[in-house]
Amino acid sequence: MAYPISKAQEKVLAALGLTANDFGEAEALFERIGIIVKSKRGVPVVSLRKRQGGGFSDDGDGFVFDIERDEIDLSPLKQWMEA
Repeated sequence: MAYPISKAQEKVLAALGLTANDFGEAEALFERIGIIVKSKRGVPVVSLRKRQGGGFSDDGDGFVFDIERDEIDLSPLKQWMEA
């Protein structure tokens, strides 16, 4: 079952000129462009995702990798960006 897009997601999508059909599709889109969208009383709260990930191999060796993102102008979200 697909959940509807939240009001905060809807505002962020509109500001970026993007569309999504449901909550999950919007979340996947936000992940690809490297943002996290939350809501505080219907107002978007946007933060950037980390650009690197990491973990440990089966042998216990640590590793770091860069996370690929779709480049997009995030300036329309300035008013909602978390410090």
